[in-house]
Amino acid sequence: MPNSDASRINRDVGAVGRELRDFIKTHQLDKHLRAFGARETMTTVIATRQELYLRLFEHIWNPARLGLPAAVVAAPSAGVFTQPPARPSQAALRREPASGRRTDVARMIDAQVLQAGTRIVVTCRAIEHWATIDATGGIILTATGGTPYGRVDEAGAVARGTKTCQGMNEWHIEDENGVRVSLRTVRDRAAAAGAL
Repeated sequence: MPNSDASRINRDVGAVGRELRDFIKTHQLDKHLRAFGARETMTTVIATRQELYLRLFEHIWNPARLGLPAAVVAAPSAGVFTQPPARPSQAALRREPASGRRTDVARMIDAQVLQAGTRIVVTCRAIEHWATIDATGGIILTATGGTPYGRVDEAGAVARGTKTCQGMNEWHIEDENGVRVSLRTVRDRAAAAGAL
């Protein structure tokens, strides 16, 4: 390759690198577009990448960038124009859970042993990971705040960044005195009392 071609390629690559750095800085993506260390939990990775994707989607689908009036966006089904939200709400991002979920947690919700909105916690490497139980027994990780996990085992594995988790043993609720009780203990006590 002649020297002039090599120098042109190096110049072009340098320009692309500057444009990428400028884009990252302009859109404040530096905290979200980064490498992760071996000690970072899967919850941190998921939450960071989720925020990156949301910011990129906002830029890509920005009405002004697409040549649409900034104040209105067509609603295809209704044929009317409405103002879109700046970012989809977490409820909109959450898929509908499967109906008829028959996990222990869902059974405890149905029997009112646990209430929708109950906060639970799992601890791994001295780090607490919180989640909320939804009305169908799904587990919504606080760090991601998105799709409910159908089983406490899979939610625990994601939160801890491990392949497996004994969810009923490792997730805990806090009673009114701040004492942590495992979901298994809550279930076993409810079964012994005839509530399940």
